[in-house]
Amino acid sequence: MSSQSTRRTSTVIAGMAGVTVAVASAGAAFAISGGGYTSRNQGCHHGDDSWNKEHKAQPAHCHDMQVVVKDHSGHTYLVTGTRTTREGENVHAVDLTVSPDGSAHTRKGATGTAVSLHGDTKWQPIPEDQCGTFDILVYPLALATGGACKLDPTKWSLPAGAPGLRHKVKVGKNVAVAPDPTGTTVYFGADDGLDSGEHDEPDGKHGTKHEQNGPSDGGAIVVNWHPTKVATWLPRTLAGVEHGKVHKLATNPIPVVSAGFGACADGICFASVSKRTTAYKGGGKTGKKRRDAYDYSGKTFDPYDCTGASKKGEKSCRDKSHKTENDYWREEAKHVDLEPGIQIYEDPDANGSPAAPMYPLPALYAGTCGVTAGGGDVKAPASPLTNKSGQLSVKPTNC
Repeated sequence: MSSQSTRRTSTVIAGMAGVTVAVASAGAAFAISGGGYTSRNQGCHHGDDSWNKEHKAQPAHCHDMQVVVKDHSGHTYLVTGTRTTREGENVHAVDLTVSPDGSAHTRKGATGTAVSLHGDTKWQPIPEDQCGTFDILVYPLALATGGACKLDPTKWSLPAGAPGLRHKVKVGKNVAVAPDPTGTTVYFGADDGLDSGEHDEPDGKHGTKHEQNGPSDGGAIVVNWHPTKVATWLPRTLAGVEHGKVHKLATNPIPVVSAGFGACADGICFASVSKRTTAYKGGGKTGKKRRDAYDYSGKTFDPYDCTGASKKGEKSCRDKSHKTENDYWREEAKHVDLEPGIQIYEDPDANGSPAAPMYPLPALYAGTCGVTAGGGDVKAPASPLTNKSGQLSVKPTNC
C-alpha cells in the first residue's frame, strides 16, 4: 500500500470512529458507495474533487465535511462544513449558515433570511510530509500496528497572523418558516479530502465521464424522519405478507424513521441501514435492475490497478471485454442496494481504489434479508445455498 493509501485509510478510520460516536449518542445512523453520501449534500459539483484539480484554487462551496438539516418540503435550515483544500493543506476554513425560513443551500449560502459565518485560521502548521490532521486522531493505533505516519511537532509552524472571521445577516420575505413535521432529514458526510486535501475523483477523460461521482473514500450518517408514511406502509406491507411477499416487510421494517451509517476506504465498504437503500447506480446495460451490494452474482469487478486517482490509474481499467471505467459502470445494475442489517463488501464503483490483498473483498451480510458470506477467492462448495458467485447465501425473506 502506498503512503498516500495508508494516510487515506487512517483518515477514513478516524472519520468512521467519529461517526460511530455520533451514532452511539444519537441512537441512529449511514457513504460513498455505502449509502447516504452525495456530492450535492457536500456542496460540491461533479469534478470538484478531480485529481487534476488538487493544486488549483478550490471552490468555496465544496466541503469535505458537512452537516445539513432540512425538511421534506424543500426547506434547508442548517448547513455547516469545512472547505475542501489543496493537496498538502490542512483543514483551515469553515462555513456556517443558519436560515430560519429554510432558504439555505448547500452550494450558495441562503436566498432569504439567514445568518452566515465564515472562519479561516489562515494557518498551515503541519508540513506536507507529516501526518494529515485527521491521521493524528488514530496515531496511537497506527503506531501500535506499524503503519504510523511521520509525526514531529517540533517542525510545525506557528501562526503567521490572526484568524479571520466574517459574518453576513440577511432578512428575506419570510423571517421564519416552521419545519415540515411529516419529514425531516439530518445528514453528516465526510470524505478523504480531509486527508490533507486528497483529490482522487476521475477527471472525466479516458472513459471516466460516468465515474465522476465524487471522491473514492468517505462516509455518511443520514437520518430521515417520516412518521406519516406508516399510513401507506401498513396496508401495503400487510397485503404483501398475506400473499407471501415477506420482502415488503424485510426491506423496510421500520416505517416511521429510516437511518443508516456507511463508509468506504480503499475499496472496503461497511454499512448498517434500517431500510433498503441504493448505494450506487450503474448503467443497467445487462438488463439487471438491482442487486444487493454484498451479492456478487453477475458482477464483473474492474482490474485491481484501475482507479480514478491519476491518468495512469484511469488507463489501467482495460481488460479483454472492457476498455474504460465507463464500461464497468454500464454493466452494473441500475440499483446496487444495501439491505437492513450489517454488510461488508467490495466497493461496486470502479473508482474504489482497492488496497486489500484479497480482491474482491469476501462479503458478509446479516439482517432481515438473511445471511450471505464469501465471494472473490473465498468460495463455498456447490450446494442449494451457494449462489452463482460461490457465496453461501440464505434468503428466507426473498428480498
